[in-house]
Amino acid sequence: MVNPTIITSLPLVIVIQLLLSALLHQSGATTLEPSTGDAAGAATGIGWALLEVLGRSSRPSCSLLVLTDPTSSPSDIIKELIEADWPLGMVLLQVVLREANFTSQALALTRLIRYARQIRLLYPCVSLVVLSDDPAFWSTFGELSQSGRLLVWETRVVGVTSMPLAAVRAVAAAYWAYTMMNTLILVRTTRPNYPTRWSVLSHLPFTSHGNHLVQLASIWAPQGLYLLPGRTLFPPKFSNCNSAHSTTHSQVTKFITSKRASHHLCISSPAGSFHRALVNVTALPYKPYWDEEGGGSGLSATKRYSGADRLMLEAMALALNFTIYVLPVETWDQVVTLVEQRVSFVASVVHMILQNRLERFGFTCTYEHSINLAFGMAKPSLMPRWQSLYYPLTDEVWAAILLLVLIMPPVFYLVRGGVGGLRAGAAVLMVFGALMGQPLPRRMSPSSRWRAVLGAWLWFTLIVSVAYRGNLMAFLALPKYPARPEDLVQLVRVVDRITMPSYGSEFLSFLKQSESPSFRAWGDLMTVGVAVVDGLKSSLTKKQAHVDGRRYLELVIAEHFTLADGTTRLYVGREGILPGLNAWPIPHDAPYREAFDRVINAVIEAGLYNKWMGDILTQTRHEAQRKLRQEVQSGATQEATPEGSGGSNQPLTLVHLQGPIFLLLVGLLIACLAFVVEAGLSRLWRRGH
Repeated sequence: MVNPTIITSLPLVIVIQLLLSALLHQSGATTLEPSTGDAAGAATGIGWALLEVLGRSSRPSCSLLVLTDPTSSPSDIIKELIEADWPLGMVLLQVVLREANFTSQALALTRLIRYARQIRLLYPCVSLVVLSDDPAFWSTFGELSQSGRLLVWETRVVGVTSMPLAAVRAVAAAYWAYTMMNTLILVRTTRPNYPTRWSVLSHLPFTSHGNHLVQLASIWAPQGLYLLPGRTLFPPKFSNCNSAHSTTHSQVTKFITSKRASHHLCISSPAGSFHRALVNVTALPYKPYWDEEGGGSGLSATKRYSGADRLMLEAMALALNFTIYVLPVETWDQVVTLVEQRVSFVASVVHMILQNRLERFGFTCTYEHSINLAFGMAKPSLMPRWQSLYYPLTDEVWAAILLLVLIMPPVFYLVRGGVGGLRAGAAVLMVFGALMGQPLPRRMSPSSRWRAVLGAWLWFTLIVSVAYRGNLMAFLALPKYPARPEDLVQLVRVVDRITMPSYGSEFLSFLKQSESPSFRAWGDLMTVGVAVVDGLKSSLTKKQAHVDGRRYLELVIAEHFTLADGTTRLYVGREGILPGLNAWPIPHDAPYREAFDRVINAVIEAGLYNKWMGDILTQTRHEAQRKLRQEVQSGATQEATPEGSGGSNQPLTLVHLQGPIFLLLVGLLIACLAFVVEAGLSRLWRRGH
């Protein structure tokens, strides 16, 4: 059960809070009743200490949200907090239990955090105060505030407790809400004959002395709040802005372009928010973004990394002063799962931003727009070479020529009709002879109409024959491929299967729920969990395609499927099939996102990322061609060059000329058959006479 008390001073906020209060009461909440007695006097110290901290650190536009456990008496501090006159008012929430057990408290706190997040989203700025002396409550709150996404870095949290310092240290070090978020802890200590003293603590994850709880200030009467030398309230945990020795963009550029490679990538200055600490990252090979060579993992010296995203991560490590530690993973699901669990700070390989991914984790700023998904598949098979005589002209042109060949003999016969006119057989021979470039008969009619018709036919046959011979040479020397799919609509019509790596499972729900028929057809044809090389190899023998990032496909095809003459039997579709924004996955509401984004934007704006990407692609292609040349020289080529694949000064072979040879053989066969028939008919005629 959630018990709200809502106090505000602005009419608009009053309406919002009253609506929220009604919502809470519908779920069985009750109103807090102020307590009286000695407890009020004890609580007065809490309110005074809170005002000392919040008065110095809270922004004027912030509202106040107070959250307490079932054993606290929050109403005792209402009077003191109200007197502070919060411009956007104050919201007080308390968990009230009907059954005193851990499960009941967890369920009630889950509902309370859900409502508290709604309040945070309503206001431009919220300061959160959490009161409890129960370690179990602090542990539960730390876990549920993380899963419920209650806190962001802009939310300043002040925890108030009287637990022993050892218990505070253990709880603060165990949960993201206390170690990484913008959280202070007020610990009350009392000694006989001494006034109550408050210690203002904060857990700093990265310091020169490691990950530990540090004291920022003390509060006691009558002095009030006293900041320790060099300390500030709500210190920036992930920013180098206060460092006099912070790394500049020019230093980052100079470091990366010098191509120095090391696992220890930190600058020599001790200043910096991460203080050379190990930062966990996850990644898998995905060229040209990330590549691995050698064995081992993490800081092992036997594993070397490269790629454009790896170089950007090195620039980030230099600028923010941390050391990269690559966690061992085997699948893409593990890469993002460790980020979702906040074990990994970032998955430092580009990922497309999808709605189902946003429900699991967040992203850095977008920086790569060329990773739109594309498909790779085998080039269509060459058309039969024996038909090469037919390819130079289209079907429509052949049909028009055939029609004219049938029409022109009667026209010739009619124009030369009368005494001494052409015979029908001679007209046919003249039409075909002119088309084949044969000379005309010596005796020509002086008739003007005859010369006009004959001249028109000769002009037509000249143009057609020249055009045909020119195209015929090109089609004999160069291969003719049929039309091939270039976009998703064409692809789903011709293939029986579309393969993707393991991360393709994240696209299935989106594709099958899409309103696009092409996307739904893609989802029905998809097979997930196929490596890129295996998928492309299968496409050479089956009617299927492999889907992946465009640059990655181009790199893999150049590296593994380039033939000795530099050509390949695979291609990448011209149109992207799923364009989108791309970034690095990070945990939800990660407080260091701003620091990461600052470095990413600096790298992109300097043009370094595109420079790295171009260098990697060029180097990979050159390396693949170098290996192929060595194989050719040693006579150990992996695969013979296909016929008609191109090349300079390529001589014509029997394969190229099989069309005319086949036509000659057919003509000889027909001549032989005609000779046999004529000989037989001649013998029969002689016998008859």
